[in-house]
Amino acid sequence: MMIPSRYNITIPDYPKAGGILIFNTLSGSLYELEPDYRKSLESLQNGSDLDESDMVRLTEMAEEGYVVEDEETEKDMVIHNIRAAAYGNSPVVKATVVTTMACNLACKYCFESGMEKSPTMDRETAQLVFDQIVKRAQDPSVKAIDIDYYGGEPLLNMDIIRFLSKKFQEWCEENKKTYGFTMTTNGTLLTPEVVERLKPLGFQGARITIDGVREIHDARRPYKNGKGFSFDTIMKNLTNTVDMLPITLVNVCSKESIRQLPSLLDELEEKQILDKLAAFQPGIEQPYLDKKGSVCGTMDCALTKESAENFLLAVQELFRRNLPARGELLQGTNCSITAAHGLLIFNADGKMYKCPVLMDKPEFSVGHVSQEKLNKHHFTCVTKEIWKKECLDDTDCPYVPTCGAGAGCRFAALVNSGDLWGDGCSREFHDHYVPEVMKLEHMKKYEVNSSKA
Repeated sequence: MMIPSRYNITIPDYPKAGGILIFNTLSGSLYELEPDYRKSLESLQNGSDLDESDMVRLTEMAEEGYVVEDEETEKDMVIHNIRAAAYGNSPVVKATVVTTMACNLACKYCFESGMEKSPTMDRETAQLVFDQIVKRAQDPSVKAIDIDYYGGEPLLNMDIIRFLSKKFQEWCEENKKTYGFTMTTNGTLLTPEVVERLKPLGFQGARITIDGVREIHDARRPYKNGKGFSFDTIMKNLTNTVDMLPITLVNVCSKESIRQLPSLLDELEEKQILDKLAAFQPGIEQPYLDKKGSVCGTMDCALTKESAENFLLAVQELFRRNLPARGELLQGTNCSITAAHGLLIFNADGKMYKCPVLMDKPEFSVGHVSQEKLNKHHFTCVTKEIWKKECLDDTDCPYVPTCGAGAGCRFAALVNSGDLWGDGCSREFHDHYVPEVMKLEHMKKYEVNSSKA
């Protein structure tokens, strides 16, 4: 017995009349089906009689996940994937270390603006951070430690980056593991001299955030001391360091900046920066708790039609220029808050969190570096298994595998419902986003195959 997968998304008569573009959110397979394959799939869907040719085609489609044996088995596969993401081990211990909440910029919208009273990390706290991380890395299955230094502006406390990196390098060498680090920075302090000092310590890449073209960026991200313009400083640093290490440039897609994206990309191209970037990543500006400030999130943290439209405008422009967008555009991820061995954020004061945008909310802390074990909130996050039953049983929604059956971004759920475990449904986003990106990914796939022919 065979039935069509409930996780198929189709665009009839695209790219050619009679055919169909199909994507399965569980298998991740994207294909253009010819008219005869479309007919066989629709005959199965409608309960029509199937001949031998239909069965051959359906068997082929089953290999891509478009056809399955039965609904319960497919649902079990989704549950297995969600549990594997939540409880599975990784060969890499990943952590974010906040060196300081201080910053040299005064971004007009920043949700962290009220956190600068938090202490800058000292060496005593950093030593406890080191102890916590290597404790997790002692498992023989772990092969590497991967740290992202974060802030505030992490380079305002470069001493801690150097202190920790030396210790991690020594420990990893002794234990036959590897260490590398990246940083999320505003880019104003990332000079060639800084890169040269940090590369021997395992510096592998930077993620720099800008807010659009010069006029918009400088209005939204002025220097705290009121002197100079941060956009020009960042462009100078990009020009001088983009050949030294992989850099991902994140553009915050606000309502005002998204329309100016082509102009920003033109300027980056003129400065011979654009083609040298590891990736250019659209970031989605979203409201923080109680609408106090904004955060810059990825597509995995987006819920609304407006977010989808802004993100699509950016992605379409990147495709038009044949530029790499960071990550797989049709691949969903599970929220780190619900993962047992997921990302841990070590704040400058020693508190530990599972999401960086919750660092000013002590009630969401999962422990402190001075404590041997994680606290009750961590285990609640992991064992909650917030899979909305209506999502798993709702045969109308094809996005369940990509959003963790309703367990998508918990911060977005908190913003929208006031409850960390509230409604985090992202269907409105996906309904507008997925079909358009299917077309873009198909075009890219077709162009690659054509170039190989």
